[in-house]
Amino acid sequence: MVISRTLVLRVFAGILAASLMGCAEESPPPNPTPEELVRERAQAWADALLAKDLEAAYQFTSPNYRQFSAVGKYHARVAGAGNWREADVTEVDCSEQTCDVQMIVKYYIPQMKMVNETRLDYRWVRLEGEWWLYVPAS
Repeated sequence: MVISRTLVLRVFAGILAASLMGCAEESPPPNPTPEELVRERAQAWADALLAKDLEAAYQFTSPNYRQFSAVGKYHARVAGAGNWREADVTEVDCSEQTCDVQMIVKYYIPQMKMVNETRLDYRWVRLEGEWWLYVPAS
């Protein structure tokens, strides 16, 4: 029986690929740091505001805030976000229960027909293992 060289190479390549996939599956996923988790959530919150999805942005606020403040009241607090053009998380500094987040926001000024840039600071808090945007009582 003659086995072609091509067949041997294909079998070898298949075995190699299967063994490499097995190695990849065995390694556990890395645990993200609080900074990584909050950076992701803060950017998702900003992205919701950029998309003008105020309902989605409201869901990032702490359960305590949502318990005592209706979504309409939150909409009034973020009304200026309707002029945002870009928002990027630039820095996240966490302690055990809080994270301070800095963002650079580019926003449109209709009266001047120009885009300006500013730094905004937000605090995120950990409640029951999840990170939430802290919105102070008004």
